[in-house]
Amino acid sequence: MTWNLEVEMLEGDAFLVSLTNSTTVSELKTQMAQKTGVPAFQQRLANQSGEMLQESGTLISDSTVTLMMQNCNNPLSILVKNNRGHSTIYEVRLTQSLRGRCPSRSKYRKTNSG
Repeated sequence: MTWNLEVEMLEGDAFLVSLTNSTTVSELKTQMAQKTGVPAFQQRLANQSGEMLQESGTLISDSTVTLMMQNCNNPLSILVKNNRGHSTIYEVRLTQSLRGRCPSRSKYRKTNSG
């Protein structure tokens, strides 16, 4: 059975997403990422009573959920220490990934400490 879910964002915008009874919260987040441009890992969904929805959970028809998004625009400072004891601070964003290799200087801002 296919049905529509109304998604309300905190600033008041709302939109409909088409679901089935077996659609998981994780799959819903993927659909919402396509509609909002916000990656699924930055989304938090809550039901009308404010409880966070679990990734593997499903929804029932006529549900309303609130979409909350994590701000990834501000960089985080991380301290990386090598095996010689030399530490380097990198400023990264939650949307960036190292993927098993050293960060590129053009992509990450680096400052040395100690």
